[in-house]
Amino acid sequence: MRRYLILILLVLFILITGCTSYISGLTAQKPVLQLNQTATFEQDGYLFEVTVDHISVASSSGGTATITIEMTATNTGEKGITLIAYPRIADTAGTYHPGTSVFLGTINPGGRTSGGSTITLTPDAADQFRDNGLLSIRFQAVKPMPWEATWYVDFHKLP
Repeated sequence: MRRYLILILLVLFILITGCTSYISGLTAQKPVLQLNQTATFEQDGYLFEVTVDHISVASSSGGTATITIEMTATNTGEKGITLIAYPRIADTAGTYHPGTSVFLGTINPGGRTSGGSTITLTPDAADQFRDNGLLSIRFQAVKPMPWEATWYVDFHKLP
């Protein structure tokens, strides 16, 4: 009986240790990229890169603003991947504003695809983006493990 208890405790310890290291990999701090930098993702044989090609802001007469984001994903790995992108932008106060999701489709090895998203801001929220913001894009494939990258956006340098 004592052997079984030790064995069960050992198995639980191994499972808990493995699960917490997996979760810590999800929550580990990642560097903030500049808009001209490429995010590279690799996991379980998947390898792909993402660039933010263009970002612009348009204001309307009602005071709302629309941020348009264009991105390109390139499959640099040896396995095909199907991706959906979920962009969001954070203001200087740390408030996130979600955008429309982008179905990038299936990307074969060596393939490339582009997509665009918009984030609509209320007049109050638009005032928070006078100087800069953080654009985060989470990429989800068939696997439950998402990938995410964050780019620094200087609104004074946008066209």
